[in-house]
Order: sequence, then C-alpha cells, then structure tokens
Amino acid sequence: MAANSIRTNLDKNDIISDIVLMLAEDMSRKSIYMIVEGPDDIAFIQSKLSDTVYLYESFSGKHGVEEVVNHFENNFRVIGLYDRDYEQIETIKKHFYYDHNCLEMMIVKNETVFNCVCSEYYIGIKKPSELLEEVFSNLRFMGELRKLNHDSGAGFKFSKFSFDGCIDEHCYLNQGNVILKIKTWNPHKQEYFYLLDEFFNSYDNAQHFDHDYHFNIINGHDFINFIRYSINFHTNKSKSYEDIASSFRCAYRFEDFQSTILFENLREYEQEKNLQILINC
Repeated sequence: MAANSIRTNLDKNDIISDIVLMLAEDMSRKSIYMIVEGPDDIAFIQSKLSDTVYLYESFSGKHGVEEVVNHFENNFRVIGLYDRDYEQIETIKKHFYYDHNCLEMMIVKNETVFNCVCSEYYIGIKKPSELLEEVFSNLRFMGELRKLNHDSGAGFKFSKFSFDGCIDEHCYLNQGNVILKIKTWNPHKQEYFYLLDEFFNSYDNAQHFDHDYHFNIINGHDFINFIRYSINFHTNKSKSYEDIASSFRCAYRFEDFQSTILFENLREYEQEKNLQILINC
C-alpha cells in the first residue's frame, strides 16, 4: 500500500472527519478504510494490503477501533482489525480478529518464525521448542491473571506491564512480586485485592495444559518482554522490546499469513463485497 495511505496521531473526530471526506470523494466506491489498534498493527499489516486501503491508527486502542467502525455501521468499506484479548468471539460483520489472543501470539504460533528469531538472538543450550515451553511455563500465570481481570471486570491496570523486579536470578517469574506490583499500581482497587490473593494461593504451577492453550491465554506484550529478558539473560546483550517485536514481524512471510484464519476471513469478505483488501498473491 502507498505510504501516504497511513493516518496516525489523529483523535476520534479527526479520523471520522477524514473518512467522511474520503468516502465523499471516492466516486468508484472501491477504497477501504481499516482502523487498527496501534503502530505494531500498522507495521505488520501494511505490506499485506492493496493500494485501495487507507490505514488508520486508533485514537484509543481496541475500543477506539470499535467506536470508529460502529460510527460507520452501514458502510461495509470501513472495517476494524483487533486483538481478541480473551474475548470468545468470531469475526462478525466489518470486525476482524487475529488468530489466537493477539497479533504477537498469531506470529509466534508459526514454528518456523519462532525458530528464525531464536537463531538470530538466542545463545544457549536449549532447543527453540524447549525455550518456548519454558516461556509458556512462566507466562501462563500472567495470562490467566489477565484473563481473571478481564472476566471479573475488576479493572486492574496492566497496561505496559514491566517485568522489572519480577524475574529472579535464574530468569524465572517471581509470581509473588507480580501480585505485589499489580497491587502497588492499583491502590484504588483494594476491594478487589482478594481476587489476586485467591488466584495466587490456588495457582498450580504443575498443572498441564495442551500446547495450543498458551497461544490463547498469553498476552503478546508479555511474551515479547519475557523473551527479551531471556535473551538478555543468556547472551548478556541488551535487546529492546522493539528489536524483538520487529524481528518477529519481519520473519513472518506473506505465505505464513495465508495460512491464518484472519487471511481467510479478509479474503472471503473482499470477494463477497467485490473489494480488494489484500495484495494479489
């Protein structure tokens, strides 16, 4: 897609006004207006879209995408792309979701991509599959805690969660420190602290889950951050969050994208509506 087809740093009214203007000028009625949650989504999806697509970064994450798409409820050319974030929902009219919990976990699900990133950064005795299982073993706690927060409606602040002070000298998650950090960040939520305590006291580290379970329960930002800590731990070289995240995106080929449910849903929608959302392949 053309670089000038990307709109960022706009508020809700600016996005809506811009789309209204573009719709009015589009005599052919072939242009598509896709709203995504943030810059990582733009970096991932832009190379996969045709030049008829105008891409907008949401003014307020997932909820902002939904607000804009719903504002144009009766126009099938305004669509949204979302993380699932623990919601048990299938793609519905104009709303499209990444496979698994989020963008990052859809990418990580591809074994070749994960192995490629490991070969670039990881220096250690573990095979990539063993490293992945180690990360899953640590992060299931975080994923289930986030899901509890989502399902209960407690509203604990998790945004931009950092593992600083929560990973021990052996690169294992200190679950008690995670609970303490969340309480410290959320002093106004003391009436819900019992949920955190009950979860911590009942959590079973030895419980076994199917491999695929983790792709639907782990938060993508947690995954990238923990992998970053693990790489830094084993190599003694500091890599940023964006170093790791961008490497995963770059390793993910269009052929990999073609194997996803998201690709199938977008292709089916464009054929049904006689549009061209995706590049030809």
